[in-house]
Amino acid sequence: MLILQLFLQFLSLAAWLLVIPFLAGLLPARFIPEQRRTPGVILLSGFIIFLAVFELIGIIVVLNANRDGMAILLRIFTPAIITLAALGGGAEIVRPAVWQRKARLFLAVRKLAVQATWEEKIVWLLFFLLLGFQLFMAIARTSIDGDDAFFVVQSLIANETGFLYRVEPYTGDSTVLNMRNALAVFPLWIALLAEKTRIHSTILAHSILPLFLLPLTYLLYFQIGKSLFKPASAKKKKSSLPFFMVMIAIIQMFGNVSIFTNETFLLTRTWQGKSFAANFVIPAVFWLFLVISETAGGQNEDGKLLAGQKARVKRNDFADWFLLGMVIWTAGISSSLAVFLALLLAVMMGSYLAVCRRCFALFLKTVIACVPGMLYIVLYMLAV
Repeated sequence: MLILQLFLQFLSLAAWLLVIPFLAGLLPARFIPEQRRTPGVILLSGFIIFLAVFELIGIIVVLNANRDGMAILLRIFTPAIITLAALGGGAEIVRPAVWQRKARLFLAVRKLAVQATWEEKIVWLLFFLLLGFQLFMAIARTSIDGDDAFFVVQSLIANETGFLYRVEPYTGDSTVLNMRNALAVFPLWIALLAEKTRIHSTILAHSILPLFLLPLTYLLYFQIGKSLFKPASAKKKKSSLPFFMVMIAIIQMFGNVSIFTNETFLLTRTWQGKSFAANFVIPAVFWLFLVISETAGGQNEDGKLLAGQKARVKRNDFADWFLLGMVIWTAGISSSLAVFLALLLAVMMGSYLAVCRRCFALFLKTVIACVPGMLYIVLYMLAV
C-alpha cells in the first residue's frame, strides 16, 4: 500500500511539474522557429505560462477570499491550466507532419551526439557529475533557514486551514492581509503542489523541489549558452557550451562568498521566492533578449548584422515577446521588487537593442511586453 501511494505521488509530481507545463508550452511553441523548438524551450515556456496563470488567479483569490481561499484557488486554477495543457497538446497532435518533425529532431540530437568530440563528451560528463553532486547535497545536507518559519509555514497554513496570508505564521493568530506578501504567491504554488501530490509542504519544499528547480535553472543557463556560444560557421565542430555549463556549475558551488549571493540562495534556499527571482526570472529576461537580438533588426546568412531599412526583415517573434511579458509578470510570484528589477532590465536592454539596430519597433515591443509588469506595479501601489 505504501509503495502504491509513493508511486501515485511520483506520478502526480511528474504531471504537475513536467507534463502539464510541457503541454501548456506547446501553445507558444507554435510561434517559435522550428530550429529553436526543442523540448527544453517548450518546457521553459510552459513553466513560465504555468506560473503566470497561477499568479494571476492567486492574486485575485488572495485579495477577495477571506475563508476557504485555498479551495477556491484550486477550483479555479486546476481547470484553467488543464484547459491550456489540453489545447497545447491538441494543437500539436492535429498539426500536419508532426511525427516527421519529431523524427528529424531525434536524428538531429543523435547526429549532435555522434559529432561531439571526446573532449566535449568528457566535459559534459563532468557537468552532470557536478549537477548530481549538487542534487545529492541539496537532499542530504538540506539547509534550514530562518525565513522558512514564514514562507514554508504559509504554505502549510494554506493546506491545513485554507486561509491565505490571514494567519500569522509565528504565532498562529489571525492577522490582517499584508499586501507586500500577499502579492507574492510563491508559497501558495508550493501549497498547490502539496495538495495535488498529498506530500507535506515542508518535505516538498526542502527535499523535492530542489530536484526540479536546480535542473530547471541549469536548463535555462543551457539555453543562454546556446545563444552565447554559437559556432562561427557550420564547419566549426568544437563547441564551448559544455565548458560554459561546467563553469556555471562551479560558480554556483563556490559562490557562497556571502549569504546574499544568488548562488547561496540557489543551493540553500531553492524553494524560496527570492531564490527563484534571482536564479530564474532575471536570467530568463537575459535569455529572451539574447534570442530576440539574434535576428531582431536582421541578420544575413553569414550572421552579420544589418541596420536601417535592410534590417527590417519579417520574422515570427511573437512568442519571444509574449514570453518576455509573461516572465516580467511572473516575477511578482516571487517578490514585488523582482518585478521592478525585471522591468528596469527589460527597458534597458530593449532601448540598447533598438538604438544598436536603429529600429524603433524593438523599443515599442519592449514597452508592450512591460505592460503586465507595469500593471503589477500599479496594483502593488494601490494595495499598499
